[in-house]
Amino acid sequence: MRYFRALGPSFLWVFVGLLAAAGLRADPMVLHEFHSVEPDSRLENLLYLSAAAELAEAGVSSTRDKGDPAYRLRTGYEVQERDVAVHYRLTPGEERQEILAELHVEGEIDVDLDRRVARAIRELLERAEIDPDPSREAVIEGLFAARPVDPDEREPHRDEVLPDEASGRLQRRTPEPSEPEAAEAELVKPELAELEPEPESDPDMESEPDIEADDERTRGFEIAPAAGGAFVVGEAAELFRYGAVGALTLGVTRGGSGPRLMYGGRVSVSRVFADRGVSGPPLYLTGIGPEVRVLTSPRSPIRGWGRATAGGALVALRTSEGTPTKMVPFADAGVGARVAIGDRFAIGGEVGFAAFFDDETVIMGVSPTVALGVEL
Repeated sequence: MRYFRALGPSFLWVFVGLLAAAGLRADPMVLHEFHSVEPDSRLENLLYLSAAAELAEAGVSSTRDKGDPAYRLRTGYEVQERDVAVHYRLTPGEERQEILAELHVEGEIDVDLDRRVARAIRELLERAEIDPDPSREAVIEGLFAARPVDPDEREPHRDEVLPDEASGRLQRRTPEPSEPEAAEAELVKPELAELEPEPESDPDMESEPDIEADDERTRGFEIAPAAGGAFVVGEAAELFRYGAVGALTLGVTRGGSGPRLMYGGRVSVSRVFADRGVSGPPLYLTGIGPEVRVLTSPRSPIRGWGRATAGGALVALRTSEGTPTKMVPFADAGVGARVAIGDRFAIGGEVGFAAFFDDETVIMGVSPTVALGVEL
């Protein structure tokens, strides 16, 4: 008994120390920074509240004011009609060159946007190896404390039925709001939230790209080689029947999360062999010209396209006496589809149709090819 009495004061001081440590606990703060070519304050407010609410569940406070935060969450976004692409980058508060985690999300601006943002924030914390530590003291600055309301601390409802002390009867009373309640009511008014001042821009961050998508960029270069067979049709099929074709396209893609355009050039080389029963040398067709492609959304697992090319072609017939050549106009078109392999590569197939307009005849052919795609 004396032993426990001697240890009693020590345990008491340890207990008091734990309470003091809990009371002095400082939750980490995240500074939210938004960047876009076309800023949208309403969308930024929605992205901020959705991300901050999920961070508060993990015991992390949020702010949009400059200070001394533990982390910085850079949010770059791009809006295309009703779609938005958001790129998150989480860095330490001081050493911004170090990237803790990055994540890209995209989708429609609808009622499920906050859920997608919440899932992205959870995955971002997992990638950064930040373990959730729920705290009742986590706050969302610029809004209100994220701490849930304790039922025992709840104030009576404005229209709550209360007993009247004079008559003893139940009467409906509407008490006057206190000053804190009035201030909170003014704080959460929608019209005042829309007038929230824009955060100051950071020159260091403005020099960086606004969106750094993992599998999609608004502008980029693409190399598209293709190779396969060729089958001659029309009048020229009486002399030539089949052959081989190879092509290379270089272009620049532009667009957002929807259909995109690619402008570039195409070079194709075909070797056509004489038909059975016809003695003669092979025919070489080399075409070069500008090309335009229309590509489907890069978000689709299977990406399709349609293309058109027109320009000049060199027609050569190799004989024992020499190789006579001739320049003729040509046109080439095709449709195809491919499946992405990783972030930069894709493989698929295409069916093309080409026509070479010679003075004597039109050489036409159909070419099924295997098509590759490399995004740079």
